[in-house]
Amino acid sequence: MDAEYCLRGVLEGATPLANLNSTIDADEVARFNRLSETWWDRAGPMRPLHAVNDLRIGYVRDRIATHFGRAVATDLRGLRILDVGCGAGLLSEELAALGATVVGIDPTSRNIEAARIHAARRPELRAPEYRVGDLSASPDSERFDVVLLLEVVEHVDNLPLFIAAAASRVDAGGMIIASTINRTAKSFLLAIVGAEYVLRLLPRGTHRWRKFVKPHELVDPLSQVGFSTFDLMGMHYRPFAHVATWERSTSVNYIAAFARQDLDNVPTDMSTSEVRDLRSDHAGEVGAVAIYRGILDVSRDSEVRSFAIDHLATERQHLEKLELVLPHNQRSALAKLWRLAGYLTGAMPALFGRRAFYHTIAAVETFVDHHYAKQINRLPSSGAMHELRALLESCRRDEVNHRDQAIRALGCRPGWLANLWTRIVGAGLAAAVALARRL
Repeated sequence: MDAEYCLRGVLEGATPLANLNSTIDADEVARFNRLSETWWDRAGPMRPLHAVNDLRIGYVRDRIATHFGRAVATDLRGLRILDVGCGAGLLSEELAALGATVVGIDPTSRNIEAARIHAARRPELRAPEYRVGDLSASPDSERFDVVLLLEVVEHVDNLPLFIAAAASRVDAGGMIIASTINRTAKSFLLAIVGAEYVLRLLPRGTHRWRKFVKPHELVDPLSQVGFSTFDLMGMHYRPFAHVATWERSTSVNYIAAFARQDLDNVPTDMSTSEVRDLRSDHAGEVGAVAIYRGILDVSRDSEVRSFAIDHLATERQHLEKLELVLPHNQRSALAKLWRLAGYLTGAMPALFGRRAFYHTIAAVETFVDHHYAKQINRLPSSGAMHELRALLESCRRDEVNHRDQAIRALGCRPGWLANLWTRIVGAGLAAAVALARRL
């Protein structure tokens, strides 16, 4: 076994090895050994973690289902998931209950013991396989569809080594989901001073600010080994309500999803015009995701929200697929503008009710249908661009379906005002496409 993985003595509480390549921090192991008996107590020291887990299980489940094209997000059967730093199994158990085959690893032996004991209390559950150790507890040849790095990267000693080891365990077409705390002045005040010393929500010493991780410290090394970032969002914990919610700011807590690129399917000889077309497609999907987020932030109409939730999942899948074929350095530099424009395009009509909402979706998708059709017609139907053409045709079919659903929901032919709105939306989108192709 490589020297970097010679950690068994550390894991069982022996004297730590003096190994610069190790990813385990012996002090962190000892700290969490002391906390092991409190993991499943929702009113105990781990109460904030339970609030976070209640929120993130939905995120993890939905991103996995979207990535693997599952029609039902609660069916993860057939997927192998590695939960690194699983603690006492709070998330591992939930994923196993959804049908996934789960392996949970943790360097703290008492955590693993607590996880096994708790899983044994659920006889109906196909219990996760729990292992004491770091990533060396998963053989080099073992591969998973999903690797989870949740609230763990801020506790390791050698972050680049840890990320590389985690990435090596992801099978072709698989994904990584990671959550951690950003290294900012705000995170020092809230996550350490506030949470550990003032409010005492966590035991003192649970976190060390210097080990917090900036988003680019995850994104950059993963992109170097073939992973594309397809989602990054912030999380806010309200200590007095003991509730966690999503937010756009990643200045404190954040979560991110990464997909392994299948390099065999990425065209390497695209012309400048084809790259520009894909850049505009990517910018459009960034805006589309923001449209539905804007709608969900504003509307309280159950029908509108249901429509938006369903189609948000599809648009996220489109965005992820495009990010697998368009290199990061070729994407639009105006992503923040497209998010803002998309958000307003969704939120503003939603304020005026269902009809304004459906007219807007129909207008947007009418333009997108024509945009994709023109682009597809320019691509050859065989050769190196065949798979790219097939991808765009699949995206176009989904967009046409969205348009048709919106029109059916309206239940009548559009009047002159709706037609005027369609032309205005189309003109705005045409200008955005032209700009995105250049920047």
